[in-house]
Amino acid sequence: MSNLRSQPSWRYQNHGRLGSTALVILAKDTVHRLKARGATMLPDNRAARALEVIEQSHDGRLPVTKDNPESLELIAAAIRDTWEFQLISRALPQQRDADLDGKLETMLRVSKRSEKPRDFQFELLVGAMFAMAGIPATPASQTCDLRLVARNGG
Repeated sequence: MSNLRSQPSWRYQNHGRLGSTALVILAKDTVHRLKARGATMLPDNRAARALEVIEQSHDGRLPVTKDNPESLELIAAAIRDTWEFQLISRALPQQRDADLDGKLETMLRVSKRSEKPRDFQFELLVGAMFAMAGIPATPASQTCDLRLVARNGG
């Protein structure tokens, strides 16, 4: 127990804000990175939709007001998806097996009836986070989502 108390706690650090211009650039870069990684990008995909919503918010076609919670929710979801897709695209293996490729394709698919796109987005985001932390993570069998390589810290 004393070891837990000596560990530093998580702390939020304000690093400033991104304006809408930066979010548009980020969303465009995300779509570009996904295409460059060989992701199947159907004409109507979630990354392109997120870019469209962010552009509409940026140029005033989709006003951001406290009186319109639907537009706020739509914009917030687009920003979240863009950030998550950006992280995934930066860590995504160029060479993928059919299972991982299918998950990526499903993640980008627009669906109002299925939670699978968001489920796979979370799975791929976790894999990207491990990769960014330097922890090797590979797709695993159907019994689990990821296989991690544990190293002895000795």
